Amino acid sequence: MTFSKRKRKRAVTGNYNPRGSLVAVLDEAQYVRHDEERGLLLAWSGAHSCSAYNQHGQEVSHWNDSAGFEEVRENFEALIASGEYLEFYK
Repeated sequence: MTFSKRKRKRAVTGNYNPRGSLVAVLDEAQYVRHDEERGLLLAWSGAHSCSAYNQHGQEVSHWNDSAGFEEVRENFEALIASGEYLEFYK
């Protein structure tokens, strides 16, 4: 997986990861998927908590999913296809 290092002309929106780093979040996650079209990583912590992170490690969306592993996996595929998870962003 590669991320662009180009300079941005405007500030990046979103909350900084409160746990320190994107690597730490991904290491603790039960399931992770890459949304290639949008350049975001979706992570499920296994505790009903799902988040989307950009390449800067900023959380850009957060939602709850009380489903089990197989359902979350299917839900992530559907959310990536539709981009609906970005509607949860506050």
